[in-house]
Amino acid sequence: MEYPTWKNIVSWWEYQSSQYPFFVLGANFGPYHTEEYRSAMDKVYTKLKDICFEIPIQRIFSQTMIM
Repeated sequence: MEYPTWKNIVSWWEYQSSQYPFFVLGANFGPYHTEEYRSAMDKVYTKLKDICFEIPIQRIFSQTMIM
């Protein structure tokens, strides 16, 4: 979800995924209001070891994430 403080949240995700093998299970995404937020999260998600969404998200994120 895109909160007003989303840049702080993105920074946390970036730090965690750079320091540890980071896996996310049962993730949700949205709602979001800006392309800047979606793009930032796309970059974060590509750095994770694995991420499992609760619903299909093929049309939201880049093809590099889809296995």
